[in-house]
Amino acid sequence: MNGFLTELGKQLAQKWLTLLVLPGLLYTATAAFAYAAGWSHALRVHSTIAALNALAVSEPHPQPVTIAVAASAVLLAATASGLAAQALSSVVETIWLGSWPTPLHRLSEALTRRRLTKWTPIDAQNREHRRLTGMEDPVLVRQRRRIALSEPRHPTWMADRLEAVTETVKDEYQQLDLSIAWPRLWLLIPNAVRDEVRAGRSAVDQATVLAAWGLLYAALGVLWWPALLIGAVVAFTAWRQARARVSVYADLIESVVDLHYTSLAAAIVPDNEENGQQLRGERLNRRLVKSR
Repeated sequence: MNGFLTELGKQLAQKWLTLLVLPGLLYTATAAFAYAAGWSHALRVHSTIAALNALAVSEPHPQPVTIAVAASAVLLAATASGLAAQALSSVVETIWLGSWPTPLHRLSEALTRRRLTKWTPIDAQNREHRRLTGMEDPVLVRQRRRIALSEPRHPTWMADRLEAVTETVKDEYQQLDLSIAWPRLWLLIPNAVRDEVRAGRSAVDQATVLAAWGLLYAALGVLWWPALLIGAVVAFTAWRQARARVSVYADLIESVVDLHYTSLAAAIVPDNEENGQQLRGERLNRRLVKSR
């Protein structure tokens, strides 16, 4: 037990250092530089560093207690900024992937309608092209995919990308509701598959945290205008990463259903209760949604 607790403590300390302290220290150093430089001397690096050095050695012979307090203050500030980034990442995730809160409903609906207005004519053109030629137009398909894989129902591409998985599963597996089937499916899949799905989700979470850091750096623009550029670059990079990672994560979820749907159906609705596969998805829904 002691060995287990020791190893657990090491892992927690490593995560605390990696996720909070190290990015927080960089942010704290940037904030100190921004405060010392200000807008008027934003690019005077040498003079700002000299001013910070003079402040650091203002006390000729600092006492150990003073050094300890200063170090603790820096670590506390770094940890606080790391926690702020973690908290802000949940807001970023809601904007990118989830349903927007009530105060933003009108904006959400307006953006969704705007995306739908762009998506619908492209989809109609592609359908007409497929009717005439028997195949889809690759140019139109790429244009449509840039907006959404299926009919837009959310204000963001990433939210619709995950929604497309639900719609694909429903169409492919006789109206199967992925939201209610997923917990049971999760219990059936091997540990290696779970690890892949967790890794995909973790990659998305890392992108949201990176975007949160970008917003925090942009906030320093009040003191130091280059922080606005830093924050914009970091946030844009996070957004690009998130789009790619959400797509990979959605493909993983869909692949899990494709490879393990038969096992779920056999476990919930045995063959002797069903004539073939025709209504198995709907029957699974009825079996899984129990009246309370």
